[in-house]
Amino acid sequence: MLTRRAPLVRGSWTRKRKVPHQDSQKRALYEARIKAAQASKARDKALTWGCEYRSVFLAGVYKMAGCAACSRHDPRPFHPHHVAHRSRKGRAESLTPLCPSCHTEDGQGGVEGRAAKLYGVDLLEVARALARRGTELGFLPVEECAGCGAWHSKRYMLDDLDQGTGIVRRLCVDCVPPGPI
Repeated sequence: MLTRRAPLVRGSWTRKRKVPHQDSQKRALYEARIKAAQASKARDKALTWGCEYRSVFLAGVYKMAGCAACSRHDPRPFHPHHVAHRSRKGRAESLTPLCPSCHTEDGQGGVEGRAAKLYGVDLLEVARALARRGTELGFLPVEECAGCGAWHSKRYMLDDLDQGTGIVRRLCVDCVPPGPI
């Protein structure tokens, strides 16, 4: 008689690993590894999507100018499109706002080829121009707050000088201590 076996899932041994007991010596290493993995994931997400660059700057560009390919003002929310694919370390500097109609794969040249063919728009050049403008306005690059560890655009960071030690820390607006600036 045949018995059923659970399907083999790639990397399943890491999900089935037991958490070390609270009193174990390995607990500190385990917690440090989890914290490092979370910090790395947060850093990658911030660099890939640009924190407020996508939600504030590109949303404003889409409201004002419309889709980067067809220039239509679609009432539906825009789709941020990476011109340099994320698997190839496409960062926030390669984002363009597209309407849902233009953000479709046709199998021949991708979104960029379709935009060039139908509308004569080079999305790579549009992404570069938007990145330059976003950098001028302070939405790029993103930085990590020394106080809370969250990532924000350069625009929302302030320098905090400790008078006693002379050390300067970059803090987000929420973490800055009260007092004169």
